[in-house]
Amino acid sequence: MRKRKRVGIHKYAVGYAHTNTQGKEMSSKRTNMGVSMERKDALQKAVLDIAKRTNVIVKWTDVANYMIDNYTKEAIEDIVSDLTKKD
Repeated sequence: MRKRKRVGIHKYAVGYAHTNTQGKEMSSKRTNMGVSMERKDALQKAVLDIAKRTNVIVKWTDVANYMIDNYTKEAIEDIVSDLTKKD
């Protein structure tokens, strides 16, 4: 079995760097958000899949931050579409 490499300050950990994944400058201010156990478990499964495929361990919060940084526009379009659908 290969030894897994743990990433200390990961490039997707928004709070640790002064730039996000697109290189935009970020504030070091932080806030909290409640995540249900079901959603955390889904993120943990993504972490395991990432580790298995890349041999790099990331945190579930890194996955959540990456999704926010890279898929917010798509989420907006999906939500607007869902809210404006006519039954």
